[in-house]
Amino acid sequence: MKRQGETRMLLFVMTGMAFLFVAAVVPLSGFSLFLAAQVIAIVLGGLTVVSLFKRYRGLDLFSAASIFFLYILMITLFSPGVVNALAAYLTK
Repeated sequence: MKRQGETRMLLFVMTGMAFLFVAAVVPLSGFSLFLAAQVIAIVLGGLTVVSLFKRYRGLDLFSAASIFFLYILMITLFSPGVVNALAAYLTK
């Protein structure tokens, strides 16, 4: 029963991180097909992490949330708006 509660907490944390990603990227790059592809990749990555979390008992809640955070960070670094913002900041 404890694992079910941890799975719900992981889903809550992952949903919050995904919404923060969308809230941060939309003002920078706007709505586009590439953003939709990134959101689909985040959803598929989240489903994969949850599946691994349910299957393997050695994967704890903090590790699974950290894996998903690093995955979102990787996707964020390759979004066009963030790349353009970083380029503008670094070339000042």
